[in-house]
Amino acid sequence: MERTVVVRRESEKSLGIGFRSLQVPPYCQVAKILENGTASNSALSEGDLLLSVNDIDVQNMGSEDVRHLLSGGQCAGEPVLTLRVYRTTMNGSSESSNAHDSMPPPQLAVTNVSPHTSPVPSRVRRTGMVKNMQDPRQSLPDVKEQHSLAAASFGPAEPHRHSYSMSPHSQRKQITLMGSRSVDFAKLPQWRTTGITQHIPLQNVLDGSELNDRLHSQAVKFKNTGCCPSHCKGSHLWPKEQRPSRPHGQPRTKEEVLPLAEDFIKQYYESKKSALGLQFEEQMQERLSAVRSEIEMKGHYQLTYEELVFGARTAWRNSPRCVNRIIWRQLEVLDAREARSPKDMFDAVCHHMKYGTNEGNLRSTITVFHHRTGYNSDFRVWNPQLIRYAGYKREDGSVLGDPSNVEFTDVCKKLGWTPPSTITEFDVLPLVLQAAGGEAQWFQVPPELVLEVAMRHPDYPKIEDLGLRWYALPAVSNMMLDVGGLEFTACPFNGWYMSSEIARDFVDVNRYNKLKDIAVAMDLDTQKMQLWKDKVFVELNTAILCSFQKSNVSIVDHHSATESFMTHIKAETKTRGGCPADWVWIVPPVSGSLTPVFHQEMLLYFLSPNYEYQDDPWKHYPWPKSALSGRHRERSSSIKFKTLVETVRSVSKMFSAFYQKRVKATVIYATETGRSRNYANMVKDIFDKSFASKVVCMEDYSHANLEQEQLLIVVTSTFGSGDPPANGEQFARFLLDLRNGTSAGQTRRAPRPHRLSSVAAPSLEMLEKARDSPLTQVKYAVFALGSRAYPSFCTFGHTCDNLLKELGAEQIYPCGEGDELCGQEESFQAWVRECYERACEIYKLDGALSEADICRAPVYSNESFRLVKYEGCRDDSDTCADLKCVHGKTVYAPVVKSRAKLQSHQSNRSTILVVIDTKGTPLQYQPGDHIAIYPHNNPRVVNELLESLNLPFDPDEPLIVESKRKSSSGNFIWQQEKRLPVPITLREAFTKYVDITTPPSPQFLKLLAQETVRATEQEALLELAKGGHEYEDWKFDLFPNIVDVLNQFHSLKVNVTLLLHHLPLLQCRYYSISSSPNLNSDEVHITVAVVAFRKKGGKGPKHYGVCSTWLNKIEPGTVVPSFIRKAPAFHMPEEPQVPIIMVGPGTGIAPFRSFWQERIHQRNESLKSQLKDRSNFPRFAPKPEPKPEDRRRRKTAFIRPDVKFLQQGSVSPAAQAPAPMRRSVSDTGDTSNLIDIVAARERAWGQMTLYFGCRRSDLDLIYKDELKKAHVMGALSDFNVALSREPGQPKTYVQHLLKRNADSIVHQLIEEQGHFYVCGDISMAADVCRTLQNIFEDNAAMSASEARRLIESMKENGLYHEDIFGVTLKTAEVTTRVRTAAKKARRILAASDTPTTPFMRTLQFPDSPQLSKRLTPKPQRQSVPVDSPLRQRRQKEVTRSMSLVDSQTLGVSEAPPILGLLEPLAEQSSREPSCEPSSLSAVKEEESEQGTSEEQPSPVPISAVKEEKAQEVHMEVEEKKETESATADTKVQLREMSSERKQVRRIRTRSKVETVI
Repeated sequence: MERTVVVRRESEKSLGIGFRSLQVPPYCQVAKILENGTASNSALSEGDLLLSVNDIDVQNMGSEDVRHLLSGGQCAGEPVLTLRVYRTTMNGSSESSNAHDSMPPPQLAVTNVSPHTSPVPSRVRRTGMVKNMQDPRQSLPDVKEQHSLAAASFGPAEPHRHSYSMSPHSQRKQITLMGSRSVDFAKLPQWRTTGITQHIPLQNVLDGSELNDRLHSQAVKFKNTGCCPSHCKGSHLWPKEQRPSRPHGQPRTKEEVLPLAEDFIKQYYESKKSALGLQFEEQMQERLSAVRSEIEMKGHYQLTYEELVFGARTAWRNSPRCVNRIIWRQLEVLDAREARSPKDMFDAVCHHMKYGTNEGNLRSTITVFHHRTGYNSDFRVWNPQLIRYAGYKREDGSVLGDPSNVEFTDVCKKLGWTPPSTITEFDVLPLVLQAAGGEAQWFQVPPELVLEVAMRHPDYPKIEDLGLRWYALPAVSNMMLDVGGLEFTACPFNGWYMSSEIARDFVDVNRYNKLKDIAVAMDLDTQKMQLWKDKVFVELNTAILCSFQKSNVSIVDHHSATESFMTHIKAETKTRGGCPADWVWIVPPVSGSLTPVFHQEMLLYFLSPNYEYQDDPWKHYPWPKSALSGRHRERSSSIKFKTLVETVRSVSKMFSAFYQKRVKATVIYATETGRSRNYANMVKDIFDKSFASKVVCMEDYSHANLEQEQLLIVVTSTFGSGDPPANGEQFARFLLDLRNGTSAGQTRRAPRPHRLSSVAAPSLEMLEKARDSPLTQVKYAVFALGSRAYPSFCTFGHTCDNLLKELGAEQIYPCGEGDELCGQEESFQAWVRECYERACEIYKLDGALSEADICRAPVYSNESFRLVKYEGCRDDSDTCADLKCVHGKTVYAPVVKSRAKLQSHQSNRSTILVVIDTKGTPLQYQPGDHIAIYPHNNPRVVNELLESLNLPFDPDEPLIVESKRKSSSGNFIWQQEKRLPVPITLREAFTKYVDITTPPSPQFLKLLAQETVRATEQEALLELAKGGHEYEDWKFDLFPNIVDVLNQFHSLKVNVTLLLHHLPLLQCRYYSISSSPNLNSDEVHITVAVVAFRKKGGKGPKHYGVCSTWLNKIEPGTVVPSFIRKAPAFHMPEEPQVPIIMVGPGTGIAPFRSFWQERIHQRNESLKSQLKDRSNFPRFAPKPEPKPEDRRRRKTAFIRPDVKFLQQGSVSPAAQAPAPMRRSVSDTGDTSNLIDIVAARERAWGQMTLYFGCRRSDLDLIYKDELKKAHVMGALSDFNVALSREPGQPKTYVQHLLKRNADSIVHQLIEEQGHFYVCGDISMAADVCRTLQNIFEDNAAMSASEARRLIESMKENGLYHEDIFGVTLKTAEVTTRVRTAAKKARRILAASDTPTTPFMRTLQFPDSPQLSKRLTPKPQRQSVPVDSPLRQRRQKEVTRSMSLVDSQTLGVSEAPPILGLLEPLAEQSSREPSCEPSSLSAVKEEESEQGTSEEQPSPVPISAVKEEKAQEVHMEVEEKKETESATADTKVQLREMSSERKQVRRIRTRSKVETVI
């Protein structure tokens, strides 16, 4: 029931009405009626709801709003109140006069609509969700009941923050904040702990979509938006509530700093949570403890550089008025906190302007000076912006220049600045800088740092005559960065302009006011044309955009900027639950409703950290009574001693600060042999010239620092078939997880590949999405090391490059490649030079490098190292503990149990089985894992080395290696070297720890050149040290160790400390484990090929493999230092019913021996469990007992042959089978149930098929007896042996056997989703992969591209497994082939005038004009005919080099970059008759000079393709003979069945392949 009540107002007497605010409309309820008030005699009752006052609807007003209304002028007389009778009882229930009033009131929704979108000023609506709320009219439990008395004597009410409106469409249980209070966002996180989750829906009026903002609950109360229930100040550009909330020059107290610091540190570590992993809580608490202690001691604390970067970027991210925040991660932070004087500040600002301008390609940059530490100790940049134009006030009151800068221009004059003799509208003001609250000084901005753009219009040339121009760098310099309680009062920052900003500067009345002048230049009739102002403003924007673009200066138009902001606000709402935004500032001043932001509701709130406004510093500056006439005051000529000491100390700090302010470059490496580490140190030495660089191993690198890196250089090698080195795997997995979105706040974007080598280069679409990725501010470059003998050449380096690029990092130089077989040193030197020059160009540094900088030798001096006798009593050395200290890996000490030779004694090759006893060690492994063994050098080589050195000590005497270092006091002292164990004998050092067999590196040869006496030998060593072709030929033709070098250069007088300090460390060797831990407990079996080879065409000295030779000579009981390296990509499938195909010729059988042993164990355990529990056997219906007369003896079964020797031209397996074996079987009972049980049991195990290859069956067939046993026991379903040197038989390889069983392979791999395993040397693995592709093409109805895609899909999904090794019995053969092919390719490239190092510069950007120019054949007047002998010969030579590399080294999907250049060059060479390639004739000469021997085949053998074709023809002939021997009817049946089966198989397989792909 509603009623109207008139309340009479008496002068100087209160109405005496108290109100309370409810949670739902009507919000205002009568709470109290005072007895001495004028309303005490009215018809008002406590509990009545107020509907209107003097016909003004107040249902949406709170108690404070009504109090304002009753005390205002609108109710000066007798207020007429319309009420609804609604009383609340004591128990909290409500009573209403009718059923309608007792219904639940309408719910509320919250939004923030700009005042421009509605004539109603109160459009800010707020709600919150509440659980289990009994009475929606109850107020929050932590908010006390608010009473407000309305009285005539009350003055105007205090302004409040929000107003309210009703939304009857919401279906949520919600509460409303008290209308009489400002929103205290600081309490919202506490509400969530009580079960309340508040979100505010923000609607897009244009498309009806909705964003839910939850981030506002984290806003802080230190800043008010300026809105209140009765009115909104959203249209105020500078509300007084948003003015500086901090007093000038006054620091925060400890109590104020501490909670803000703790909150920021938690934010910082929360952003690194996924990167820190388990260390997150420990590191955060440690940092919080340090911050608390520092605040307690000093009242403030220091941010680390990473924290400062995070704070500056997050502050930009939180800025509600910035429209271009989408690139907040790309903000470059320049740390200038070490600046102590205005001159230091000026240098830092100049560097900022140069770096930020970047010749027009503007970079978002901020320079941060020291924070406020005490009263009036601020660092300030007085200029509102670093570049502003002066404003000169004339006598008539007009202004020449920028009127907004008139006051600051007068301040500069007061400080002593003199305007130029001829003043203009665009005179750049000086920089006024103040350090630590001291004297302010002005500095003239160097003209070369000010990039200006002259305005011109493509259609209105008269605009250019106006002489308008504007500066390119918008660097705001008067705001304060508030981070973690620290106030950085000087922090100039810049982005780039939006065209409408400059347009307003030109046309606003309080600025240059050029609107009418531009209209005249456009010949517009301003009297008759109504919209001439709009046309001028639009065309001015066009002129600005055109001018900046023609000058190659960064700028953005308002449409692009607002569209990117819409992308940003959606992404922010998705990732962190909201995005603060000020609608008034976000909507551009031109074409507002045409931009998407105009129609988007936004929510204004403030987060921390943030950028805050400050008072103008000159208003608080202690001006002297007489203005300064110059820049500096006159100083006394006398200098006190104390001042001198302080000056020296300041200079020392300045040099230290100079180094710290340099751009930081981090070089990370991953290595197996130590070569990548050496190259990484060389990169650091070069980059140290201009950068603050450091070197870190990937496994020691903190992943949390990645997002804060400025420049990241990656140097890495590749292990095996594209895998990372052991110390790089964790970093690679982190990049994968970061890409897949498993870090905090992100969602998974792509499935994690099974192998890292399957990471492909990102597409253009992916790069576009990477703009908002976490590494957009990181710049990087990658140099990859590898051997082109491997099909996965430099794969891991390219994987790192692709991942970093996909994560948004900026590549400063294309990925470099260093081939171990050819030109690695030369490629690295070219790459590091150009990479360094490019980095210096980006960061505006001096990038001059000399040849000495690139090729300089490592620092060594005989006076800096010495050997000292160990005087103490030496204990028995623990080799494993010493190896752990040297290599940083945990090494265990198993012993050799036995050793056996697997091949026949008549064989000229040696393969051994080494059994290692692991009892008492924690070594655990799975089939497919590797064991890493630290070997000993050959004692013969060690003795030769010790004899060639002039040793002052006994080689078996314990020694200490010491180096001379500079102490902190400046004196030189001798310290122990920690590279090798202490103490150590020289024999132990060269036997266990130092690599003395690997050919010396070019850097080491430079050191040796300093130790020679003869000039000719020194010149020869220096020539080799250049790392060019001479070094490569010398290295691969001789393969010299350090002893060979000393014998070749007789005048070398080498100090032993040089060898101990600079020779590489002896690395571990990896072997595939050949045993199952379940079948061979406490044992590890390894299959080792004893390596021995000769160089110089088989005529050189014999070289031995280090580890294989050592294992072949040690006695049982010898300790073998080792550890296990997991190989999860080569483990057996978890499902035993999945088919397994294993291909492993030679020692490639090693891991498969562990496979079939594991399968034997699995089958035995399964059988045991079935025997224990009879219920596991299949149940069958009993069959009737046979009659006695029906009983008869069953024929003896014939056992199939154990081994199938499938050779070309051999007789059938049945003919080769041994004599049939007879078994006695009971002649009673029915055994059909047993047969069914066995058949059911066999179906539970997938087929396991082995393809093994060796030379001869009588000499090289290793594990022959074990293969038979595994086949009989059912572990191996089938195994096939290919013999390549069997007397009287043609060569047969595993590839031929795979082709013969193509149908079975297709069925197992495609239809049954089987696994394919390959283990062996590099060339075999590539041939097998190519053979499998051909099988898919011929037997699965696939095209070549479909077959390649299927194989790639198998690799990515863990169905295709490779375990590739490079050191085998045919290492010399493979490396010689590949090296010869690589040398040919390099010579062809050189003959075509194409740069060979680095290849990557043009390959990375195939669309570039530079590449097109290089690869496009030059037009010739006379073309060579196609059938010309010259053209055919040149085409044949180039194609032969390409096919040789491809056939020996490449997989299906991975080709080295060199092939990308060979194809166009081959075509070019065939089109240019004038370029007769002398290099090709040189190649022929080289081929003729290559020697051959029994142990090493010719470097250029017969083409494998021709050989395979010949074998196929021979096999077809044999099959044809067998078919002809059959009957005619059988022939017809066979043909029909064959054609039908093929047709069905093709259709079925094709559909299956499409599903798999």
